[in-house]
Amino acid sequence: MKKSLLAAALAVGFLSSAWLPAQPPSPLSGTYQKLTLGVDPSQGRVTGYYKEIDEPPNLPHSECVFYFTGQGQGDQYAIQAWEPGNDKSEATSGELTIFSAEKGRPSVQLKLEKLSRDCTALNPKLGKPEGALLDKSKAGAWTEVRVVGNPKSSYHQTPDLASPERGSAKRGTVLVVTGRQPGWAQVQAEQKSKGWIQENDLYPLSPGAPMPEPSKTIVPAAAPKIEPKPQAKPEPPAASVSAAKPDSKAELLQRLKALNVQAFGLALRVLANPVERGNLAASGSALEQELNELVAGLNRTDPSAYRSESTRIYETYLDLQYVRQDQPVVSLRLREETLKKSR
Repeated sequence: MKKSLLAAALAVGFLSSAWLPAQPPSPLSGTYQKLTLGVDPSQGRVTGYYKEIDEPPNLPHSECVFYFTGQGQGDQYAIQAWEPGNDKSEATSGELTIFSAEKGRPSVQLKLEKLSRDCTALNPKLGKPEGALLDKSKAGAWTEVRVVGNPKSSYHQTPDLASPERGSAKRGTVLVVTGRQPGWAQVQAEQKSKGWIQENDLYPLSPGAPMPEPSKTIVPAAAPKIEPKPQAKPEPPAASVSAAKPDSKAELLQRLKALNVQAFGLALRVLANPVERGNLAASGSALEQELNELVAGLNRTDPSAYRSESTRIYETYLDLQYVRQDQPVVSLRLREETLKKSR
């Protein structure tokens, strides 16, 4: 039964060899006056970015800016809000309620426990018990809102570092997520074309979490040139030359099996002792980079094998995301271990 549930989840956006959104857009996502909101019902999660600026002439300007994530059921979400990239910003809890005063025109009620001085001046209702009521002004075909965390991040045509770049975004750019692949998010900023950006380039989904190390394109070293000895038969090719050949399907599947075991081992260590998460972050990032390269190679070598192994790939990806603590959904095998631990 559990395997069938996972297979059904994967069928939405992972089993196909085409690049498809991980989940269909939520009808509740969109712009609510000063708030850009993403709602993902499949994960019971909301993400949002609020920005309100007042720039009176010849006077200091005020700026109320914060990002939030939250979990909930139905129309009620408990949220955590903070300003990404601002070391002086303190996280505060709050609530987001979604309702419709009129059919087809949802509104949200947003309230926080603590407000910055500028937010208090610009929209004091955000800190009141009744909260601030924000009406939907524009529909959005996305399920998540994220913020760029690296100084400069590149968009790619496909979720592959070797694919052509379609532009770049600087730190603080607000993006909406329309699709996912392991380690990648398909994003759009304002009216620009969609592109793929690495998850490592985005601020984590929890306040205070450190930025992961950015992935880099790995360029294999050139094989040494072997000069034949005078009046002698040419030497056989060096091992490094044969190693440069593309991996076979069998080799890729064997590597995937080993990665699956390693990822689960890291996740179990974090589950047993959450303090280990910081120590294992680098190992998790390295394994995720290897997984991304392996998936790309498997898809090129044999797309049917890529699809047949999608459950194992997705399972490995979720365990690595758990190690980094920026993915609220866990693999079924890790969920079973969590239940065992709670008994």
